[in-house]
Amino acid sequence: MLEVLRAHDTRATFFTLGWIAERYPEMIRRIVDAGHELASHGYEHRRATDQGYGEFLADIRTGHNVVATVFMECHSMYRAKGPEAMRPVGETEFVAGQAAMSDSGMYGSTRVAAGIVGFADLTLGERVEPVLEAHLRAGGGRFRPSAPGQANRSIPRSQVIELTENAAQACV
Repeated sequence: MLEVLRAHDTRATFFTLGWIAERYPEMIRRIVDAGHELASHGYEHRRATDQGYGEFLADIRTGHNVVATVFMECHSMYRAKGPEAMRPVGETEFVAGQAAMSDSGMYGSTRVAAGIVGFADLTLGERVEPVLEAHLRAGGGRFRPSAPGQANRSIPRSQVIELTENAAQACV
């Protein structure tokens, strides 16, 4: 696969698990050396939403040297009350709290939720502005909006490149 990508001068994102990185370090090194993005799905592919904060940190530290994570919306911890359009802000508030815990340094050096990709209903047109403003305030500089099906495109490319380059250098 690496040869095909090289022949077409194309870069890709390779998602891997910690146990695979441990078992096949030379494969991981070839991926990174070829300039591809390396992303982690934890050690055993357990859903982060099924783990407590400590379990999540322990999982991402096993098999990978994760320097930062990006939270992708999962429709959890929405506000129970208030206008429907504002309810997703609760998820950003919750994740920003987890990020603040990480920023304290008490849980290690991994920057949890360095970026937060959350939901705002862009079909609201101009009425989405207060929702985005609420997300931006709640996210403390981490929030990036996403449209349905566009989550991966909503993080500025420069930030993705910076985070993945740091992660790739740490894995080598």
